[in-house]
Amino acid sequence: MFDNCEVIEYMNRKFKYGFTLAEVLITLAVIGIVAVMALPTVIQNFQLKSFDVKWKNFNAKMIQLTRNMAVGREFGPFPQSSYFGEKLPKYAKVMKVCDSSNMDECFIEEFSNDDEVINVADLTSSKNLGKDYENDNIGVSFLDGTGAIMSYNPRCKLTNPYAWLPGDNPVDCLSFIVDLNGFAKPNEVGKDIVTYGAQIVLPTKIGTTIIPCKFTLGASYGVECEPNQKFEVATVDLVATDYADLGAEYNASDNGAKMTCALANKVCEDAGMRLPSYLELNSMYNASQSGKLSGIVVADYWATCDASKYRNCNMGSGNCGNTNSSKLNHVRCVK
Repeated sequence: MFDNCEVIEYMNRKFKYGFTLAEVLITLAVIGIVAVMALPTVIQNFQLKSFDVKWKNFNAKMIQLTRNMAVGREFGPFPQSSYFGEKLPKYAKVMKVCDSSNMDECFIEEFSNDDEVINVADLTSSKNLGKDYENDNIGVSFLDGTGAIMSYNPRCKLTNPYAWLPGDNPVDCLSFIVDLNGFAKPNEVGKDIVTYGAQIVLPTKIGTTIIPCKFTLGASYGVECEPNQKFEVATVDLVATDYADLGAEYNASDNGAKMTCALANKVCEDAGMRLPSYLELNSMYNASQSGKLSGIVVADYWATCDASKYRNCNMGSGNCGNTNSSKLNHVRCVK
């Protein structure tokens, strides 16, 4: 048995090695701070793993449905993505298919790619997915909340499942951008937004200027300027250098010096603009003569054209007409 002195000494020795309330509170506070600092990383890692699972599930579904479409003889080849979109609801749980003019109804309006903000309205063409074929994109809203921007390759060779070789995957006939959680955040490429067979290529942004309408050709052209009428005109000419390998339809010379009517239309469309009319081209000539429009050279410029009429204006004289050649040197686009 302990006497009173021994009990007191024992108790003192016991409590000498304990923790004070302040020490406990400080320790808990430090643990809380560390937890708060680590929590975002934990949540981000969890989200990334979740997105990875969603992507694998989506990819597996795409492989299955494209194979089913091919077996059902409904996988093309199609000349346009819209034809693929018409068949898709038969093989997938789709809420809506959107054309290139209303894709924001099927896909988030804006998302980020590194430090760049991408507007879905700028992703209307297969060219905006890094492809060299001409095709309008479609938007698809799936029933599980997944959204996609898709382009079907009209040169697809994997439409016959009985001719597939080992490793052939019909999904490769498609290029797409997928939003794995629909309209919810973070809406970032590399997180909830994934690209497959696609590289985001935004349309060329070209500066414009406003010029007055001043039409000085004869009445035989049947057009005249309205009071205070003005035009929005590109500040630079466009050339065909980037289109030299597109084949006979566009027939661009190797150095980009001349372009066909089809190519003249294309370079303006790719810039989000259009070819000018006689009235607009003649107004450009007059604006250049008065110093209100720079960069115009003495050459024939394309006006609005089609396969049967090659309209042009000469920017040395201001005269306009129908050239006897299907190739001209310069294009100055308008909005």
